[in-house]
This record gives sequence, C-alpha cells and structure tokens, in this order.
Amino acid sequence: MPKVKFSKMTADDILKIRKSHKLSQVQIANQLGLSLRAYRYYEAEGRPIPRVVENALQALQEPTDNLTTLDKNRIVSLLRNIDEILYVDGANIANCEKVLRRSSTEFQNVLSKF
Repeated sequence: MPKVKFSKMTADDILKIRKSHKLSQVQIANQLGLSLRAYRYYEAEGRPIPRVVENALQALQEPTDNLTTLDKNRIVSLLRNIDEILYVDGANIANCEKVLRRSSTEFQNVLSKF
C-alpha cells in the first residue's frame, strides 16, 4: 500500500478556505468527497491533512467559470476513448457501452461544479 503523504496545510488554512467560499462543513466535505467526520477532524486539528485533500482544496479555489486541469484531463481522456471507438472498424459493443457510461458520469461530475 502506498504511504500517505501529508500537507503542510493547517486546520486554520482549511477553515479560511471554507469560510471564503461560504460553505458549511457538510457542503465542503461533499465537494471534497470526504465524510463529514473526516473533514471535521482536519478542521479541528484532529488529524494531519493528506496532500490529496490539499490538492482538492486548491482546485476549489480555481475560478468556477473555468475547468480545472483535472477536469480538462478527464475530458481529453474521454474524447480519446470516443475517437478510438468511432474510427476503429469493428468496435466492441461492450467497450462502447463502458465508454458511454464513463462519459456520462464524468460529464455529470464536471457539470455539478457549475
């Protein structure tokens, strides 16, 4: 199992970010994909903050009218998969369905940010 790397971010830092976005603990926990309990531990200095949480918090601070780099990369990946299916003879139906399901989920994730 990979070792978890921790951020130098403090509980006060994440509190300031949450307050600047006018979000409740429940709202920010949902946006970060964390349980409310885990988020509360981080904000109360109960646990060190993993880098993955720091990265997610930084992504929240990007302007909402633009896609994040992660969003752009996900969309580019989906477009490549779609292009492969469209331009390859004898495309596998199961693969087509898989790409369409993934596309739907990814686009819903991106659109939920706006």
